[in-house]
Amino acid sequence: MKTILRHRRTGLYFQGGASWTRDTEDAWAYPDIECALEAAHCSAIADLELNLLLFDDPRYTVRVALDDVFHRAKSERARRAALGPLSPIKVRIQSDSPDLSKVHGI
Repeated sequence: MKTILRHRRTGLYFQGGASWTRDTEDAWAYPDIECALEAAHCSAIADLELNLLLFDDPRYTVRVALDDVFHRAKSERARRAALGPLSPIKVRIQSDSPDLSKVHGI
């Protein structure tokens, strides 16, 4: 499993610093999902997605759009429209846990 960040609009993968790449092999691989989520949240870059499982055929790659996770939207009205009648889901990840068994809904 290789955990990397991808910019959805450009299709480029984060390479480190201010660099981006088209090649998944050159992308920065985070040691775990928690580190990737923390980096994405701290960066405040819109349109990021977390790529969890990469396959040769991109139709099977597992992706998570992070704007939805972090509740980022261009405006409150756009956010409400995107969420519809449902309330947002909050997620807390414990920083002392390297695995997903410590992810809790609040």
